[in-house]
Amino acid sequence: MSIEIITKPRVFRRFLVYDLEWIPGSLDVRMVGVYSEEGGKPHYRHYKTVAKFLRNELTKENRGKWFFAHAGGLADIQFVLDVLVNDPTYQCHRVKASFSGSSAIIVKVSKNGHTWTFIDSYWLLRDKLANIATWIGMKKTGPADEDNEEKVKEWYANQPMETLVEYNENDCRVLYRAIDEFETTLLSFGGQLQTTIASSAMYLFRRKYLTQAIPTHESVNEKARKAYFASRVEVFKHEAHDAFYYDINSSFPYAMTFPCPGELIGNGRTMPLGSGYPFLADVEVEIPDCYLTPTPIRHGGRIFFPIGKWRSWLSSVDIELLIKEGGRILALHECLTFEPFHDLSAYSRDIYERRRASTDPMERTVLKFLLNSLYGKFAESSEKQAVHIHPSEATLKRLTLDNMLFPGVWEETTTVPVPHMWVPIAVHITAVARRTLYDFLGMTRHFQYCDTDGFSTNDRFATSDQLGQLKLEREVKYGRFVQPKLYRLDERVRAKGFSLGYDEAKKAKRESALRKFETLVNGGEIEVTRMARIRENLRHGTTKPKEGQIIKRLSDNQIPKRCFSRSGVSRPWTIEEIRRKVKG
Repeated sequence: MSIEIITKPRVFRRFLVYDLEWIPGSLDVRMVGVYSEEGGKPHYRHYKTVAKFLRNELTKENRGKWFFAHAGGLADIQFVLDVLVNDPTYQCHRVKASFSGSSAIIVKVSKNGHTWTFIDSYWLLRDKLANIATWIGMKKTGPADEDNEEKVKEWYANQPMETLVEYNENDCRVLYRAIDEFETTLLSFGGQLQTTIASSAMYLFRRKYLTQAIPTHESVNEKARKAYFASRVEVFKHEAHDAFYYDINSSFPYAMTFPCPGELIGNGRTMPLGSGYPFLADVEVEIPDCYLTPTPIRHGGRIFFPIGKWRSWLSSVDIELLIKEGGRILALHECLTFEPFHDLSAYSRDIYERRRASTDPMERTVLKFLLNSLYGKFAESSEKQAVHIHPSEATLKRLTLDNMLFPGVWEETTTVPVPHMWVPIAVHITAVARRTLYDFLGMTRHFQYCDTDGFSTNDRFATSDQLGQLKLEREVKYGRFVQPKLYRLDERVRAKGFSLGYDEAKKAKRESALRKFETLVNGGEIEVTRMARIRENLRHGTTKPKEGQIIKRLSDNQIPKRCFSRSGVSRPWTIEEIRRKVKG
């Protein structure tokens, strides 16, 4: 296989948007709104039930269209699937839902050669609809008091239908216009609208910036995944006073400006150190005792930066950094060497400069998404998970009873070819991004925390809007860093995976999130109400949407990324300590 230049003509997508309104708690659907434009003419319509929506929109005229709903892969599509499974009208419709995590990002419904595709637009525009509205000069309307859950329920339950329709139509228009402008921007740059921002970025890169095909090899991809480490996220000190939180301008796009691994040109027992040729090597390393360690290891599914000796696949970036910082290569078992590949640099620099020069909020946002979402596609997994509803006979032939969730609904994991997969590129880019962060941390002795492309420090740094330079995110009177991605900066809190409901623009939500944060870090529990995920329901034999309460607390069975003394001073773990404490 190889990554090929795309030369085929581009297409304009035919799409519409849909949006369901239901009462939180009971999940009773009050209406479904739909908005589209044919020949430049706006057309909004609404239905009282999902069944009526499907009956009127899954039509011959709409075949081939994409049906977008924002965050629909988590919520709206559940109501659609419930009807497709249980309404006898749709027993002859074939449904295939493709997942990423808990979200059904693409759901294809087909019958008699016609296909309608439901897509979660959050994977195109990764922000709240209220923020998206501001990018295009519009405003999202809604419940009068979004800070109060009970009032929100009352609003959805008691609004007159004409008010609910007006609200729904505005949401539909916001999303349609945003996607339309998104597509226009992509086309103007030489790209084409795809189902996700990452696939749109890859299409643009392969069509406009890729200058020659890159041969790829499955065996190399398998070895490269062993060297593919996540970003660096670590707590060094639990508190900060009178500090500054800096971000690196487009850290991963900046990493793309360095030569990346292109075509494989050698497999041997020699590392071309300092030659400019990217490489991956299976090595035994030794990292000396130091405060800021340079080299990652994966153990028990987690990433650590320890001291000691171990064997690992590493990128040339990681190896050259560890040698520079006093580490040693004790043995070399295999080395893969690549031609330097510069096309990603052209992509990154061009789009970054376009973004810097743009004054249009929507265009700037599209360009930002394109910059940040490309590199991960090179490491896309070929293993895909799908759910089939009323599958065809051809599909049933490859399924077994083990695949059946309940009658009519089947789950399947398949391996498919991914033509743009070249994992060494993603390995190299993440390694450069970690090195950039490491270099900034090395310029100060007074840092408390780092997270992918940002860090907290008591020292002032020069700032710039140039690619790879620093911007001051905020000045911090008091910061508290509990664990990776769980911290507060004054009244701002971040707690990935805990759903604190933080909203910087709303005082009540800020205060509520801060209370929940303090409850968590002091050993308490918080209760989160959310819709059950689609696959949770399917594995319980149902498609009926429902809400539930989830109790969340900090895990007490994971060791921190660093070893802390009782006085709050941290040091790196030794590799032996990690192996003893972390289940491999």
